[in-house]
Amino acid sequence: MPYFQSIYGGGIAVEESENNKGKMKPIEAVYQVRFLVEEDSLLITDKALRGTIHVVAAAESFGIRAFRQIAKVFLQELGL
Repeated sequence: MPYFQSIYGGGIAVEESENNKGKMKPIEAVYQVRFLVEEDSLLITDKALRGTIHVVAAAESFGIRAFRQIAKVFLQELGL
């Protein structure tokens, strides 16, 4: 979504991709997040909204997350 890029006034700093001339890439990591809006009046599905969302989450390594998923499947297979 180009309107989030800094060159268009957005908050995501970008630079031109070396491999794909003309394409922009973020300078820092960008993560996709899904969230629920608490007020029905803000549900506008056909428009992009600009603003700030504060996400609170605990850091977790890929190894720990993989271990938890494997353990969960293992326990489900055992019927526990």
